[in-house]
Amino acid sequence: MSNNDSNSNKEEIKASKMKVQWNDFLTCEPPMKLYLLAIKLNNDLQTQICKVIKDQGHIVIESSQYADYIITSLKSPERIVRHVKHPAVPVVHIDWIMKENMHKDQRAKYVIDIQQYQKKRKAEAEEQEENDQQSKKRQEDENTLALPKDEQPFDGTAKKKSQLPRQVRSWYTVQDTYAKQGCKVTPCVIIEGHRPAQKYIKGDSYQTTTTDDGGTTEDDDIDLSLTPVVDNDETVEKIGTYACQRPCNWNPFNKGIVEILEFLEYARELKGDKMKSRSYRIAASTIRSYPKKIKSAKQAKKLHGIGDKTGRIIDGFLRDGYVQDVELLKSDPEFKVLETFYNVHGAGSHTAQEWYRRGRRTLDDVMAHEKLSRDQEIGIRYYDDFVKKIPRTEVEEIANEVSKILDEYYPGSTMTVCGSYRRGKPESGDVDIIMTHKENSVSSKLLVGLLEVFKVKELLVDIITMGSDCKLRDGDEKHLRPDQALCIWRQPGSTICRRVDFVVSPFENYPVAVLAWTGSSYFERSIRLYAKKVMNIKVTSHGLYSRATQERLYVKSEQHMFDILNLKWLDPSQRNC
Repeated sequence: MSNNDSNSNKEEIKASKMKVQWNDFLTCEPPMKLYLLAIKLNNDLQTQICKVIKDQGHIVIESSQYADYIITSLKSPERIVRHVKHPAVPVVHIDWIMKENMHKDQRAKYVIDIQQYQKKRKAEAEEQEENDQQSKKRQEDENTLALPKDEQPFDGTAKKKSQLPRQVRSWYTVQDTYAKQGCKVTPCVIIEGHRPAQKYIKGDSYQTTTTDDGGTTEDDDIDLSLTPVVDNDETVEKIGTYACQRPCNWNPFNKGIVEILEFLEYARELKGDKMKSRSYRIAASTIRSYPKKIKSAKQAKKLHGIGDKTGRIIDGFLRDGYVQDVELLKSDPEFKVLETFYNVHGAGSHTAQEWYRRGRRTLDDVMAHEKLSRDQEIGIRYYDDFVKKIPRTEVEEIANEVSKILDEYYPGSTMTVCGSYRRGKPESGDVDIIMTHKENSVSSKLLVGLLEVFKVKELLVDIITMGSDCKLRDGDEKHLRPDQALCIWRQPGSTICRRVDFVVSPFENYPVAVLAWTGSSYFERSIRLYAKKVMNIKVTSHGLYSRATQERLYVKSEQHMFDILNLKWLDPSQRNC
């Protein structure tokens, strides 16, 4: 054999060996890069874990950014996300290393899924952001209305939607405004093509639904005994991300804890701390929907939105029956003054803080030294009446009075008492009455005509605010949006004035309007955000719209609206989140 042949055989053997080694490398599992989260791990345990990892042929690295897995002793996703800078990296518990010796078939059993928790946090943050924007908008509106007219901003490029002012402020202004438009306001309204009167039956609930024949039927499904919500299939994991997915009764299993958290939310709002106020709101809403009795802070902290601080508050309440910080806050002089100012109609937390900062300590101080908006003047004038809660019996008396007038002047009308009354609460701050009529020619003139009748019958003391869309329309003019007037009402023989919000909705929008004015406000914000993020639908008080096509979606009933949004039906008494 020649030297050339010998060298050629050696090269072939060498290449064959290299090919075998490369194929072996391709078929084996490559070494993993692992990042060790040192929280709750002492030095000895860290050393032991690192040794096991290296003995298995894997690598411990110093940055989680380039890791295949993050190793931790923590079990709570809420705790883990506080310390993980790169949440896309999978997280595995150390038991996979210490108990299973890193066996790859056992790895999935120890993976901690923080993705679901992050989705909940994201949805919650978006909900909070929307709440914050709405709160900011309301405060800007308050500040604008408090300015003199010549100082109020005006966007000259905006389209004029109406010749009416943004808010018509008093009964006499209403008469003057409509007189200038040639709209005669008379106490006697003759309606063409009216339908036979429908009896408005006094019962346990004023919830009504419109039927095909133009009448109304009582909704007999509301349970006004209001026992705590129980759903045997509900677990901590199944509690919905959005408040509109969770049944929340006004009388929940953990009523004492909820009341403490709602008070702290209220107190933080008075102090202007919006972040902490929202945190307590979320915690209260979550616990309100929890269908079991909470017996320990440890149990509560398994729920979304309950952290260490809230856990300590719950622990103190369960142990002592009260929370010392809450009791001290209730007796704090500054808190009492801010609460008084906050309860003035037309004020709000920001205005209350400003009055206090400028040295005001009583309502007399405010009246003597502050420039007040008309709403605030009314709020102080009727302060003692407005702060008194309205019992359900009185709400029903007001509703019966309105019902009799509707039957007499606008036969065939439908009305629903909404707000906290419809949600089953024993007392209300004001009364919300939603009305409609199947005939556009009737509903388009209903509110202004009703206010005239109320005034003649000496039930209407004053009109606080009136929407700019509210007007006497021509017979052919379409009634597209709800007409609204917030009024001061006094029952016959009574000396107490109450706030009553009258809303007349177009017939086709009535189910949506009833849902919108039923509340709670937190539930309504949640359902708008859920519809936007999950269903790509815009929810307003006058309709549902596809965000993709801008088309209006037909809604035939309140329950149908839940079906469209792919939500489980919640009775009004379950919307107290």
